[in-house]
Amino acid sequence: MVPNHLQLYFNVALPPLRPALGWLGMITFIGAWNDYYWPLIVLNNPKLFTLQIALNQLNGVYGTDYSMVMAATLLSTIPLLIVSS
Repeated sequence: MVPNHLQLYFNVALPPLRPALGWLGMITFIGAWNDYYWPLIVLNNPKLFTLQIALNQLNGVYGTDYSMVMAATLLSTIPLLIVSS
């Protein structure tokens, strides 16, 4: 029986590509997670702001509460640590 193209792809081509596809998925997720400029330009409603814009909003005009900024930054990196491990 002659294998078709889909069987050849899944049995021959895909196994060596799995690490590269995993890396591509991880880098794509991190890039989308850290997107800052496009949401900053497009979004007008504060309820729709991304996490990075909300972290930037924690900086005050006259001062910054660094303990609050660092705690929020730590909490924002947890999903990245889960995805990358």
